[in-house]
Amino acid sequence: MVINKLKANKLNKAQFQKAFTILELIIVFFFFALISGIALPNLTRAYDSWQRRLVTDDLILNINRLNLFALEQEKTIVLTDSTPLSHLPFEIPENYQMIIKDPIYFYPNGVCSGGTMSLKSGNFESHYELQAPYCTPKKI
Repeated sequence: MVINKLKANKLNKAQFQKAFTILELIIVFFFFALISGIALPNLTRAYDSWQRRLVTDDLILNINRLNLFALEQEKTIVLTDSTPLSHLPFEIPENYQMIIKDPIYFYPNGVCSGGTMSLKSGNFESHYELQAPYCTPKKI
């Protein structure tokens, strides 16, 4: 008889407890806000890093294609710090700067002399070696 009353009491409690209490909801929202506050700044930095990497990879790909451009145009292209941007078949974003130690020559036969270069954007800088004869980029 006592067991039947305990079972009935448990069933009645289970029937009434169909939703979360306000305290449980507040605790869940607090943890959600805490995790969001920690994660969002890191996601912003990750997005900026990904975007910078995408632009840098695109620039390196375009520089690697200069030997094909020289072959098509049948002229030598010299890539230096002071190369006019109008002579290049691609655009360099305004916040990026190419730093080239020694001139890199792209000859009309489709080969290049090779050399080293750096791409700089704000406080981000990456260094590359363009390996002759096809100016294959290698990050240093």
